[in-house]
Amino acid sequence: MAKLARYILKKPVKDIDCTTCQNLALSSFCTLKKDELSNLNHHKVTHRVKKNQIIFHEGDAAKGLHCVHQGKIKLYKTLNDGTAQILRIAKDGELIGYRGLLGDGRYIATGVAIEESVVCFIPKERIFELIHNNIKFTMELMSRFAEDLSMAENKSVS
Repeated sequence: MAKLARYILKKPVKDIDCTTCQNLALSSFCTLKKDELSNLNHHKVTHRVKKNQIIFHEGDAAKGLHCVHQGKIKLYKTLNDGTAQILRIAKDGELIGYRGLLGDGRYIATGVAIEESVVCFIPKERIFELIHNNIKFTMELMSRFAEDLSMAENKSVS
């Protein structure tokens, strides 16, 4: 987590509880049981992120995934000519970094806050534990992958 710390401010937010999160119904974590949410809450770290602050860089090792509690995070890839191609804007309740985490272990894009935001970081060990033990959560993540693929196909056609 040392490399992650260079991007995210060291201003942890203590008062956000996964079991009572206002965005729970919007997130992939809505499939979790109460004890799983409590365990997730115990292991996650929540940070305030300033506008224009990098959360993770494309190509960095994915050490976990991030859930946007509040704010907007732009995900973009840097093209060969140096320009940025925006993949999507993540909002409240959305996960970011899961494609890299569950793919080749490297973030496929750069995540940057486009406004002051609050982002929760969940270590990969906890995510893999949930995938292994909760089929509903696994199916929810697969659904997210399918949505991403559909969006990418639509962009390439247009």
